[in-house]
Amino acid sequence: MLLVNVAWTWSEIDEEWLARGRVAGTPQQVVDAFDLVESMFDRAWLDKARGPMGTATGSYPVIHVVYAGMLLRVIRDVDGADRLIEKLRRDDPAAMGEGIACWLIRQTSKDLRIEYEAEEARTYSGQVPDFRLRRPTDAWINVEVASPQESAQRREVMKILGSFQSVLDLAPGSYGIEVFFDQEPSLASLDRLRDFVVGVAQSDRVGQWSLPGNLGLVYRTTAGPGHFQVADHGQPHVPRLSQMDVRLGPSGHRHLAVRIPYTDHRARNFLHTEAQQLPKDAPGLIMFNMSGAHGGWDAWEPIFQQALHPNQHTRVSGIVMFGSVIATAEDGASWPRVRAKLITNRNAVFKLPGWLAQNLPGERWIE
Repeated sequence: MLLVNVAWTWSEIDEEWLARGRVAGTPQQVVDAFDLVESMFDRAWLDKARGPMGTATGSYPVIHVVYAGMLLRVIRDVDGADRLIEKLRRDDPAAMGEGIACWLIRQTSKDLRIEYEAEEARTYSGQVPDFRLRRPTDAWINVEVASPQESAQRREVMKILGSFQSVLDLAPGSYGIEVFFDQEPSLASLDRLRDFVVGVAQSDRVGQWSLPGNLGLVYRTTAGPGHFQVADHGQPHVPRLSQMDVRLGPSGHRHLAVRIPYTDHRARNFLHTEAQQLPKDAPGLIMFNMSGAHGGWDAWEPIFQQALHPNQHTRVSGIVMFGSVIATAEDGASWPRVRAKLITNRNAVFKLPGWLAQNLPGERWIE
């Protein structure tokens, strides 16, 4: 692979990109990432990281480049890396999941060999694993990486959340409103529910109201924008999608928070699909990028545990659930962070080596 010599400076990144934003890494880490990304991608990719106009500033565009640089530093040593790097350059969502998976696996052992889309691993059914790995004295472990994208159900819930924004425009004043749903409302009921919440907002009373159809509760307070505390209000804790909107101006300061239960239930289908792609004559690992499966961290693990029984998915040696976020450190600076959890299959024909289970990072900053 041809690398172009580039030389970014910290002052250039700090002044033109960060513009008073903060990152938790050292200036040298950031500069090295910018140099590596431009040499392996191109300047156009860097400009795209700053949004459609190529002018966005702050910690997010810098972290976007740093994240790519941290992954590239590991991926470039993978056999067959050119194909994966080209997919990353094109911002292929599946490739990003594969890149993070490679980074995670690399943390388990420094003498690890990783091959991306190795033809030698092609199965009798014609499937080629996303990548395979091994230490010098071990057998190959075949790995499939899945990156579930946003589901149609989640898009519908987000549409419902957004439909309540108009309440703040229809009901001036200073107040705080929380709409706490016990179940997902139907699209047909939204107009009636929105009118009800407008009525609550226009009320002078502080308290709680039951939503029509016993779909949940509405809470009205005099707390100003930003003074909102997430609570389950005596209900069992379940994953939720939420949206909060704020209005500041002469007509008053007010906020509206809407929270709806939501769990992604696609776990079994994804497991079945990925398991079928693994060979039967070697250890197999499935890695799920959970970034697009909202609520999956809580809901999918017990489903996977239940599915890994003696009469099913015995070619699956283990499952790794992983995801990445832009986290904020105690001093307010941002940096990419990865979380991972390994579920081993005690009923698998081929077990995973102990070093992988022992060294897989649970949660850590990317370095």
